[in-house]
Amino acid sequence: MRACFSPRWHALLFRTLFVLFLQTVLFAGASPAASSASVPYLEVNLKNWIDVSSARPGHTFSANALNPWTGPGCTLRTGARVYGHIVAATKGAKAVSSSSLALVIDAADCGTQKKVPLPMIVVEVIGHLETDNYQQNDLPGSPMNNTDQLGSMGDDIRRQGANVKADLASVQPGTVQNLSDVSLELGSGPDGSSLLTGARQSLRFIPGTRLILAPSSDAPALIKMQGAR
Repeated sequence: MRACFSPRWHALLFRTLFVLFLQTVLFAGASPAASSASVPYLEVNLKNWIDVSSARPGHTFSANALNPWTGPGCTLRTGARVYGHIVAATKGAKAVSSSSLALVIDAADCGTQKKVPLPMIVVEVIGHLETDNYQQNDLPGSPMNNTDQLGSMGDDIRRQGANVKADLASVQPGTVQNLSDVSLELGSGPDGSSLLTGARQSLRFIPGTRLILAPSSDAPALIKMQGAR
């Protein structure tokens, strides 16, 4: 029995415990970076016109999920409906040429449950390539405010908007694609919403515009990632 507690055995036990301690410290230090790099993104396809000239705080919009997604308390299949609303809208004027919109996501159809609360933040925007081809008289002001009411043009928008999926493994928070005069700032809008600012007075997004979303709980890490770019 005394052999089990020899100095040699004690030295071996000490080295083993020390190695385990170092591994624990190293893995613990790596955890924050790993978690921030694996933010679960959801890509959605916008169904509504969002135009700063007619948008008001509280106006709602919806989008369809383009990829399956599982997050806190919700599992979404491809095609599931996601819901959001406009927090703020500032139209440009003669003295101020820029305009802005602040958006948040509120809820989603999780499985068989409709409009389950699901706070998400807009991380990236991919503009529809045909945005500038639609004239002002095609925009809301009439009941034609979503693709369900646009007939064959709406079908075309849906097809083009869903053709090319984003690379969700290389999302860069705060990026805006295909809209050279629009910028996105995470957390800069009211209540921590994402703020989109356009250099022109007529900031607008047509059906087929894609939004990359992430849970609002990940906003601090995403804002830090944006600031580091």
